[in-house]
Amino acid sequence: MIKLPHFLAVLFLLAIVVSSSATAQETWFWQNPRPHGTHLRAVQTSNPNLIVAVGNRGTVMKSTNGGVQ
Repeated sequence: MIKLPHFLAVLFLLAIVVSSSATAQETWFWQNPRPHGTHLRAVQTSNPNLIVAVGNRGTVMKSTNGGVQ
């Protein structure tokens, strides 16, 4: 039979782990471009500001500010 103080200590530690992992995730986020799962095949620049990248599955990515966020 499990002793009540031991059970409460385990329950308390579990609550701390769950709550800390839930709050830690709130500060992480994807920055653009978000992952899209396709491979980029070519990148072309026509001037220092215009960049176009193309890839599989019709992926087209364009930057009009030289890729600066």
